[in-house]
Amino acid sequence: MENIAFITNETLFFACVLGLAAIAGIFAERSGTVNIAIEGTMSMGALGYCIISALLTSGGRITGANIDAPGIEIISLIFAALFGSLFSLLLGLSTIKLKAEHTITGVALNLLSVGICAAIMNPSLLGNAQKQIDHTVRELALSTNYNEFGNILSFKLFLLISVVVISWFALNKTKWGLRFKAVGENPQAVDVAGINVYKYKWMGIVISGCIAGMAGGVFAQKLPFSGQTNGFGFLALAIMIMSHWNVLIVPVCALFFGFFQQIGAWLLGVEFANIVSTETNDRVQKIGELIKAIPYVLTLISIMAFSKLSPGPAASGINYDKSKR
Repeated sequence: MENIAFITNETLFFACVLGLAAIAGIFAERSGTVNIAIEGTMSMGALGYCIISALLTSGGRITGANIDAPGIEIISLIFAALFGSLFSLLLGLSTIKLKAEHTITGVALNLLSVGICAAIMNPSLLGNAQKQIDHTVRELALSTNYNEFGNILSFKLFLLISVVVISWFALNKTKWGLRFKAVGENPQAVDVAGINVYKYKWMGIVISGCIAGMAGGVFAQKLPFSGQTNGFGFLALAIMIMSHWNVLIVPVCALFFGFFQQIGAWLLGVEFANIVSTETNDRVQKIGELIKAIPYVLTLISIMAFSKLSPGPAASGINYDKSKR
């Protein structure tokens, strides 16, 4: 039962991180911006989470707050969202103001975030090669033990469900949401109707950065962070495409990705090696990485099969020019 609980909780963790990041990508693309920089924005969110949690816990320099204080995770995630939002402004400046190509801008921002985060998280910069930024914070959950099913009821799950519900309602049931999606489909028509296209594009980028920052914070809450989020931002883009830019389908796709990510990691880890023979473990080691690749293969198949039926926003990745009506 412990192995089942562990796999379930790990799958849910991956699903929460990937689901939040995928929704971040949806907000950007629905407003007409291709956000390749989700990976970098997640890294900046993780950086914000690490800095604030380190300062707020007993190892920090500002307060002597207990490491088990339940509010620290929430406060740290708020700052993770803030860091992500601020970093996303660079994407808006490049694509909205300077009319730069979206994909190239995203790649550049990803590289920039790696440099910034690695420089700050590098222990040698603190004057002591052995000193680490201790951002360990007790997870806000019914149980902090990943070998117990109580970990399912956690703040990260509440956060994902809340973001999914609020995003779906805002995008589909409000006047703001209809205008927002129209900007990503036909910004010229929106402009003719007297709606400020640039305002909605900026909102899409900032909201995207906020959610991606929270995804990075959830990542840093559990996994070691040294400047990168292990390519989760790029996985989120695959989930966004696989879900056809529909926030309600994102959690399902994220669970699918998360399950195979966890199964692959579990088969390659010590937990599996401890319950099987050495010969069996050696055989499984050869296919562990292949299992982790299953979601990517199915994503390619999904894109080829359904891209014609549900294409992305028509104006996504196209710089808006007010003179072209």
